[in-house]
Parts: sequence; C-alpha cells; structure tokens
Amino acid sequence: MMRRGFTIVELLIVIVVIGILAAITIVAYNGITGRATDTTVQSDLKNFANRFHAYQAETGNVPASAYVTGGSLDIKAVKSAYSQSTPNARNFGICAVTSPGIQKFGIAAITTTGSRYTYTSAEGLKKVTGSFPANSADLCTYLGMSNAETGAWTAWGSENGWASWVKS
Repeated sequence: MMRRGFTIVELLIVIVVIGILAAITIVAYNGITGRATDTTVQSDLKNFANRFHAYQAETGNVPASAYVTGGSLDIKAVKSAYSQSTPNARNFGICAVTSPGIQKFGIAAITTTGSRYTYTSAEGLKKVTGSFPANSADLCTYLGMSNAETGAWTAWGSENGWASWVKS
C-alpha cells in the first residue's frame, strides 16, 4: 500500500521559503519604523521652529532662555523617537541669540536610528553627519552661531533625563 504525503525535501523547501518571506517582512518593517521615527523628529523640529517664529512675529524677538525653559513656549516632543545612547542623553538641544538686531536660533536632535538633524533660522531643516558637541558651550558654534554673542543661550531638553519644559 502506498502512502501519500510530503517528502522531507518538500517540507524543507516550504520551511526555507517561509523563513525567507519572514526575513523580508522583518527588514521591511524595521525600515518603515526607522523612517517613521526620523519623520517624527523632523516634525518635532519644524513645530518647535514654528513656535519660535510665531513668538518672534508677535514680539520682534527670539524668546529668551527663561521663557523656553520655563515651559511658556509649550514645546512638545515624541520622546521615544529620540536616541538615549548619547552621552548625558544630549539628543535634543537648542541655541538662540537674542542680541539687538541679531535674532536667530537653532535646534539639534538625534533619533533612535542614529540620524542627526538640525533646524536653524538661517538654513531650515537639514540632515547632518558627525557627532554633536559634548557640552552646551559648543552647541551654538555647531549650529552656526557664536556663544559669545550678546544674549546667546543654550539648553538641552534631554540632558540627564527629559527637562520638565519638554512635554510629550
């Protein structure tokens, strides 16, 4: 009597095909979530810049440090989209210069995928390479401003844990 069924070779082929399809799906999913994370951070930076521009349109000045870090600018960030692997968790920093006649600002951010973005009032949003500065004093210089200018200030919204002025 002859038995009907699958041979071991046929079963192995099916298993290999399923494994290949699963690998393709996982890689595609990781790529999609990575792009979504980067897009989220880009959106956060644009929204933050819009708040700066709106404040500047109303008052004629870039907001002072106390206004931003006191929570009055109502900055929101999707905190899970930002890298936590940087030293002191410096993954979201801002610099502004508020001296008379010079009103400019910049924001720097690192995503969970390791992508780095900056938004400056001079150049807008752009993806950058290399590492961000390890201290606050160099953040302005990194963003194309001088921390020696009158009214220059920096703040990390994520240093040693998220600052209370950065809402989620």
